[in-house]
Amino acid sequence: MREKGTRWELNEAATHFLNVDLDVWSRRSLKPLVEAFGDRVSLMYEGWEGTRYGAHLEVSPMISRDGAEARIRQFIVMVKRLPADVRRHWDLAQRREFNIGLKGGFQPHSYELKLDRSTLRAAAAIDAGVVITVYATGRHFFGGPGEAPWEDLPEGSYVGPSPREARKMIRAAARTSASGKQPAKGRAEGGK
Repeated sequence: MREKGTRWELNEAATHFLNVDLDVWSRRSLKPLVEAFGDRVSLMYEGWEGTRYGAHLEVSPMISRDGAEARIRQFIVMVKRLPADVRRHWDLAQRREFNIGLKGGFQPHSYELKLDRSTLRAAAAIDAGVVITVYATGRHFFGGPGEAPWEDLPEGSYVGPSPREARKMIRAAARTSASGKQPAKGRAEGGK
């Protein structure tokens, strides 16, 4: 998020486009493929992933701030321009996916992300699929043990109970409705 009033300001409560990742999995190393893309991409990870190699890239922010369709097309152009020996790594990969990332929000009621048929055909022509990943809004934990996950959330963001606290609240509410009695102060709210 940038300073208020700039083109890139985002309302955290609104659903919005994040980025397009290129995810590739193969039985052989993808290092030559990653190196061929060079500084036109940002490397998130390249290496062994359990039973196969994986490479996860995104178009460099220095190259593009455009939407999903433009970024997919930029990747397609890069793949088509690969030297034949490197293109072989692409062709032999088990899976190639353009993963469109969206941040889910509380508004608008619905959100459409449209891709032109020509873009989908171009992706299919290089044997790549399209995936859409929606990341939930609200409380997210990215820190380590003992760190408060809500410290960096914007003012006014909802921070709900932990899953454990939520289960306690549900059990307390179920006991209350079954017995007809009110729980002790603080118990229904997840207190100890």
